[in-house]
Amino acid sequence: MTNQTEYHLGRPTAFYVYRTSSNQDISPSTWTTLQFDYAKINYNNCYDTSTYLFTAKISGIYLFISEVWPLEKITASRVWNNLIWGQSGSVNSFSYFMDHPDATFTIRATLMCRMEIGQTAYNQVYHNNDVARQIRNSYLSRFMGYLI
Repeated sequence: MTNQTEYHLGRPTAFYVYRTSSNQDISPSTWTTLQFDYAKINYNNCYDTSTYLFTAKISGIYLFISEVWPLEKITASRVWNNLIWGQSGSVNSFSYFMDHPDATFTIRATLMCRMEIGQTAYNQVYHNNDVARQIRNSYLSRFMGYLI
């Protein structure tokens, strides 16, 4: 196991990621993990752009923010933005949902939680429309977090 102090050394643990590839399809009535493939900031290499996971390298309190911007109107009764953290077998989640008939704006979720070394966090969305929708491939849909 790596000593957590070697990661700290006065450098922050923080990440800021978004999509640069094509828009991401979000199937109806299915939780979909958002695939943020570009890390603008990734101090301590805590976010993996191939697995779409943040992994805590230092135990402590983290603040996570997720913003999702649909490409088109999502005419559904509810749209959820879900932040999930923990580790296999013991997963927690926090959901923020919008009751809105015309969701064309950012759906934001913010979470502060305690994480231990090796625990992960990621972002999912869900909508209960009857057809697939897309999430924008730009900095408008983003996921970020940092050790407080």
